[in-house]
Amino acid sequence: MQYYKDLLDELERNEIVAMATLYHWDLPQPLQDVGGWLNDTVIEHFRDYADVCFKELGDKVRYHRTPTVNAVMLIPSILVLFMYCR
Repeated sequence: MQYYKDLLDELERNEIVAMATLYHWDLPQPLQDVGGWLNDTVIEHFRDYADVCFKELGDKVRYHRTPTVNAVMLIPSILVLFMYCR
């Protein structure tokens, strides 16, 4: 967590506005190790993970993106890649 705090401090010193995203398809490794989204308890664990991130970094991050926004932005990219690879 200290790495991200230091990174956010450096961004602020350089007048760069941070935008945080918690990817729902890129789980922390410990959550992957217990089965990922196939394990019913992962939803609660991911909520706890998000809570820690917001508690620890929330005062340093002005903008947050939701997984829904990420998915909407990702789907066209996947379709283009799929069509290109065919």
